[in-house]
Amino acid sequence: MLRSIKIVILLLVLSASNGYSLILQQSVIRGTVRDLTGSPLPDVHVIISGTPAGTTTDATGSFQFRLAGPPRDLTLIFSYVGYTTEARKVRCQGTVTVPDIIMHSQVRNVGEITVTSQRVLVAPVLSFTINNSTT
Repeated sequence: MLRSIKIVILLLVLSASNGYSLILQQSVIRGTVRDLTGSPLPDVHVIISGTPAGTTTDATGSFQFRLAGPPRDLTLIFSYVGYTTEARKVRCQGTVTVPDIIMHSQVRNVGEITVTSQRVLVAPVLSFTINNSTT
C-alpha cells in the first residue's frame, strides 16, 4: 500500500512539472500595421479569432499581446474603418514578431446619397435705421 502511494505521488510530481511548464509558458506576439504607403495605422483593432481577446495599435501602428499557455496556432484579425479586414496565422510560442501587416483601403461606389435635415436654424434678424437728417 505504501509503495503504491509513493508511485502515485511520484507520477503526480512528474506530470505536474511538465504540465505547469506548458501552462505557465508566456508568449509575446507583436507587430506593426501599415497602409500601402508604409505609414503606420493607429487604432487598428487586433483580435485573436474565436476569443474576446484583443487590442488596438498605438500611434506608431504597433501592437503587442502577452499570452499564457501551451504553444498553439492562432489567427489574428486586423480591422480598421475604410480598410479591408486582414487575417494572419501565427504560431504562439515564445516571442513572435509578425511581419508588417499591410492594410488596403476599401473603396465603395455609391449610386445615390440622400441628405435630410431634422433641424432648421433661424438666424436672428438685425435691424437698424439710418438717420440722414441734417439739423
